[in-house]
Parts: sequence; C-alpha cells; structure tokens
Amino acid sequence: MQVIRWLLVLVILVHVGSLFSHWIEFPETGVEVGGFYATGKHLYGQPGWLHLVPAAILLILVLIGRDWSKAAAFFTAIFILVWSVVHFINFSACVGPQCPERGDALFMMLATGILMPLLVLFLGRSRK
Repeated sequence: MQVIRWLLVLVILVHVGSLFSHWIEFPETGVEVGGFYATGKHLYGQPGWLHLVPAAILLILVLIGRDWSKAAAFFTAIFILVWSVVHFINFSACVGPQCPERGDALFMMLATGILMPLLVLFLGRSRK
C-alpha cells in the first residue's frame, strides 16, 4: 500500500509541476497560456489555482491515510479530473480559424488528472 501512496504523491507533484509550464500557444497572435500566466491581449486568467488548491488538499488527505480521508481524497481527485478535462477541452479547442499548438504540460495535466482517482481507489483500507 505504501508504494501506491508514494506513487500518488509523485503524480500529484507532477500535476502541480505541469501547472507552471507552457500549455498552449497561438502562433498567429503570439498568445501563450500556462497554468499561472497568459501573454498577449487576451485574458485567460490563472486557471492553475483551480488545480493547485485541490491538489494541495489531496496531498494532505493522502498523507493522513485514514478511511475518511481516503473518501474525501477520492472526491477531491474527481474534482481535479473534471477540471483537467474542462481545461483540456477549453484550451485545446480551435478559436475560429486559429488552432493552438498544444504543449506537453497540457497533456501531462490531463494524464495526471486521470491517474489520481485511479490511484486513490487502490489505496486500500487503513489497518488498526
């Protein structure tokens, strides 16, 4: 069980790392978007906060390791999964005739968002 817990911690840290990297770029307009920055005249905000705060909560819940914390961790991991899918669809979609160049961090954010709930399911029950 400890291996899965530490693998989940690693996946959470990779997810947080992908928030600080390059997500998409529109080469025609020069707009670049990451988790915490956006350049150009279009304002995309800072969508990384919707991942960073739940990821920190998930990390704390996983390290607690109680049965109730695993249930809460599963809910939090599903929340992160939903936001990962929403951000992947919204940021990778074409806007008019322009399609963005997707960065590796966007795919990493989606992949780790999918892995988190699966790993939480395999944490198992705590022993007394």
